[in-house]
Amino acid sequence: MAALGGVLAGERPAATPVAAIGCARDAPAAAVGCAAAAAAAAAAAAAATGPDVAVANAVDGTLSLSVRPAGWAAAALGPSIRRLGAGTGGRVDLHRCRSTGKVVAVKTLRLAGPGAAASRRVLEELGIAANARHRNVVRTHAVVVEPGSAQCFVVMEACAVDLLSLLLGQARGAQLPPGTLDGYFVQLVHGVHYLHSAGIGHRDLKLDNVCVTADGVVKIVDFGCATLFRRRVQQACGDLQGLQQGLHRGLQQDPQQDPQQGLHRQGLHRGLRQDLRQDLHRGLQGQGRSQGGGAQRRRVAPYAVPRAAGGAQAQAQYVETLSTGACGSDPYMGPELFAGGAYSAAKADVWALGVILFAMRHLQFPWGVAQAARDARFRAFLQAPGAFLDTWFAAADGAGRGAPEVGFFNMTQRRGAGATPLSPRRLAARVLDADPRTRADAAAILRDPWFASLGRK
Repeated sequence: MAALGGVLAGERPAATPVAAIGCARDAPAAAVGCAAAAAAAAAAAAAATGPDVAVANAVDGTLSLSVRPAGWAAAALGPSIRRLGAGTGGRVDLHRCRSTGKVVAVKTLRLAGPGAAASRRVLEELGIAANARHRNVVRTHAVVVEPGSAQCFVVMEACAVDLLSLLLGQARGAQLPPGTLDGYFVQLVHGVHYLHSAGIGHRDLKLDNVCVTADGVVKIVDFGCATLFRRRVQQACGDLQGLQQGLHRGLQQDPQQDPQQGLHRQGLHRGLRQDLRQDLHRGLQGQGRSQGGGAQRRRVAPYAVPRAAGGAQAQAQYVETLSTGACGSDPYMGPELFAGGAYSAAKADVWALGVILFAMRHLQFPWGVAQAARDARFRAFLQAPGAFLDTWFAAADGAGRGAPEVGFFNMTQRRGAGATPLSPRRLAARVLDADPRTRADAAAILRDPWFASLGRK
């Protein structure tokens, strides 16, 4: 099995067709920076939000947009210090704010012209990012729209490094203090648990979308593929209890085997998408040019299912919906994402956490893509998942690191007789479960004995 360094350097032996870690699929670049920077009030607010704080449904949030004249961002943020990445919808750069001197990461999105992102998709991404308030989720300081230049600027805190760079350094001989990566994994899981509690599925968790600040705080970045899987539905829509049950059955039933159920889910998704599209287009169209020599004008654009008339929240209930459309990077995507049907965004995130855990402990991927027809390693995993994991997660935790190639393809040659309760082996088995119906969720990871033994980092 190829190591991380070899994979990213382009070394692909004929028998090791592992996909490159950083090859994003339909996802904008992550906001990764060189220095931690945040306004004092924003930093204090983020620090005060702990992993166990009760969260509201993100679907109830709003997105506050600052409307500025064309050229404002260039004048206020100055020139780019360094390009951090670019995607189909925009780019991410480091800037030094001229008024504060702070270094920030700025994501620039095109709202019109070639390569412009759809307005609904942009507003939902920005709404999710701006409303997420957690120590382990990147902080969005401001969202600025320049109607004159048809651009949107997302100003975020900058981070020192991403996990991908840290692991590449490890693969090349750099050393981290003992327990550092385990501590980062703990923070990552708490951040994902927070997102799922708010009804947010990230859908593009990977090493380069997990950043670390200069003081060692993990930040989940890049919500370009994120989705709201908990939606608000008005009682006028009909039998909500039956709708909820039908959506949960979607994970347990192949829609192709039950055409009526499949059409029911598809109709719901279409209805939600239509409501979003109409409301969010109104939100963008309501943004006018600022008045009076660049004076700021703020508007609130809803990015979710509209509230009931008059704010009658008692007339609405929440249902968890399935997601559609494969997004992310191949090594991290669960097998259900390649099936072409609806899937749970939260369970897809948990699978990605399992791949990240494997990579952090062994400095290599378990497979290149979770498709048996395309990847021999994943095929071997499906045939004998217990033996596969025993090969890599030995009873003595450190012994599993860098397991020899021979033990991978010949599963009869095991390293050790299994895993102890305080080994990550059992957690790996629960999160890398090919069946999303029985796969652990983020809350179950928090309760795992090995994970709990790591403490709060």
